[in-house]
Amino acid sequence: MRHADYVTAIAKSARVLNYHFGAIVFDGRDIISAGWCQAKTHPKQARFMRFAQEYKRNNSYLHAEIHALISARRDVEGYDMAIARWSENTLKTSRPCGACHHAIMVAGIRRVWFWDESTKNWEWDEIG
Repeated sequence: MRHADYVTAIAKSARVLNYHFGAIVFDGRDIISAGWCQAKTHPKQARFMRFAQEYKRNNSYLHAEIHALISARRDVEGYDMAIARWSENTLKTSRPCGACHHAIMVAGIRRVWFWDESTKNWEWDEIG
């Protein structure tokens, strides 16, 4: 995956509530935006939390994926996103939660790249 080192570096440096997630939106070689988990809340995060069955509904800190979508400040339809999770000095599986998956789908992201522990490789899912 082209931008693996960059999104991994963001995940390594981001820390909120012991979560180390980073996300980028990109179009080929160009990185459009970056995001990381933050302790603050955001209305867009709160809006999509209703789709996150695996989290408590009051857990509305800003997730890396939604931060990257907000930071893009433009239409990202047809772009790709990469998500990294860093824990215990290694990459961990980084599929988006239900809230972020729905936000990514609404934004029109075409493909999401994530690290898969079982294959020890970057994998991708078509969204939409």
